Amino acid sequence: TMLNCNKRSITLNMKNDQGKEIFTRLLSEVDVLVENFGPGVVDRFGFSWERLQEINPRLVYASIKGFGPGRYAGFKAYEVVAQAMGGAMSTTGFEDGPPTATGAQIGDSGTGIHLVAGILAALLHRTESGKGQRVQVAMQDAVLNLCRVKLRDQ
Repeated sequence: TMLNCNKRSITLNMKNDQGKEIFTRLLSEVDVLVENFGPGVVDRFGFSWERLQEINPRLVYASIKGFGPGRYAGFKAYEVVAQAMGGAMSTTGFEDGPPTATGAQIGDSGTGIHLVAGILAALLHRTESGKGQRVQVAMQDAVLNLCRVKLRDQ
């Protein structure tokens, strides 16, 4: 609960017209949209980046995906997958043992921290240009960044 204090939420069925209509109205009024659906889901709902810009040209559209562009782009990921693919599991555990996940949830929380930095930069850009931006962070990349010194020293 400490991470969710004072949040408000609604549930929309994005598979029907009423849900899409409500979502479109909300989009026209917000500063930032953050999503972590599987790859391609928001586009399949009919809300591509181009469509979002039509609705609200000042929108900062922020996404978390498991992987960036490349051969894994279409795959989903979760914490342990991000740690393994980002290299964190090679830095933990015992030398003669199997790769081990870290105790800290660096894939989930670490990716969120990286996304916030991108959102803040996009909001600053919008203040100066009047235009929104698309911000994307991959869990694999965020984990790799958090482990870079340990990986360098191995």
